[in-house]
Amino acid sequence: MSLKRISLQEVAKKQYLFKLKSYFGVFGTLMLLQVIAMVFASNGSSMYGTGSDQISMTIRYFSADMMIAFTLLWGFITSVLITTRGYRYDDFTFIANRLSSHLANIAFLVTISVFGGLTSMLSGFALKSILYYFRGFESLKTISLLDAPVEVFVGIGATILYVLLVCAVGYFVGMLAQFHKILVLVIPAAGFGSLYIGAGQNELPFILSVLNKHLFTESSFSLFAVKIIIISLILFSLSIVGSNRLGVR
Repeated sequence: MSLKRISLQEVAKKQYLFKLKSYFGVFGTLMLLQVIAMVFASNGSSMYGTGSDQISMTIRYFSADMMIAFTLLWGFITSVLITTRGYRYDDFTFIANRLSSHLANIAFLVTISVFGGLTSMLSGFALKSILYYFRGFESLKTISLLDAPVEVFVGIGATILYVLLVCAVGYFVGMLAQFHKILVLVIPAAGFGSLYIGAGQNELPFILSVLNKHLFTESSFSLFAVKIIIISLILFSLSIVGSNRLGVR
């Protein structure tokens, strides 16, 4: 019998490194999705045209919104997938418990959130560079890191936090779906259905109005970050507690 005692932190670290190597393909999937999003965003999100007898002017707006949207979808799907039975059984290659597996999963989701948020924001600059050099948009007006470093870093930080929040929601939904397969359909249907509550009177849907009031319109970035982190921790904690009711192998 071995007298060496392995700490929870060491086990979780080994599982985390294992997941980084095993799930490395998700990063390639993200890059492909962002390239597809850049193709859709290359025509501009909106246009405004005006002119006179001899002068005509059209204004197009280009942003990273499409890439961010694809990244959020990727984060949600990835966080749901790692809660499925096949991915959970990979952890049985280690002498571990559920808590160490959850900690490794959360660390992995934090990693992909940082990677996804950073690349989705930088892809906006890449899109504008492509438009300038290859599509002849010589009059393209853009904000670089040197022009407004604070705004750029705040945008990157906010995007990372949004991806983390979506990953936390996806992880929680994925864990709930493990109790009964029908929840895989019921939970998304209920979520999309709730978006239309209160939307028939020229108002924001109920969920969006709550998020807009307490998150999206938050003027202080530090307070916004604290709110996102607290909500994500609550969702991760509920996922850990709820998984204790799953059967053992």
